Amino acid sequence: MAMEIQYKCQQFFFGEMAYNYFADQNKEFVVRKRSTRYDECFRKLPDEFKTQQVMDCFNCSNKTASRAIIRFIEDHVVEKVKYGLYRKLVQNLP
Repeated sequence: MAMEIQYKCQQFFFGEMAYNYFADQNKEFVVRKRSTRYDECFRKLPDEFKTQQVMDCFNCSNKTASRAIIRFIEDHVVEKVKYGLYRKLVQNLP
């Protein structure tokens, strides 16, 4: 009898919570695409940009911007047009 009382109390207090939990499990799962600050800053850059624009957008020093640009070139995301001027090959980072 004590167990039955305990079960009824649990069902009374937590029944709706348990029902909602299992009802939510049946909903369709939506995958969220997470983006980093790095991705967002890259998207903000114009199609052709200068090193200074990278420094302003990423809020970093000249040395850090140069390293980022070199990495972009090595990853074939950006190409060098001339000294200090670069062109995006893709709009979003892979």
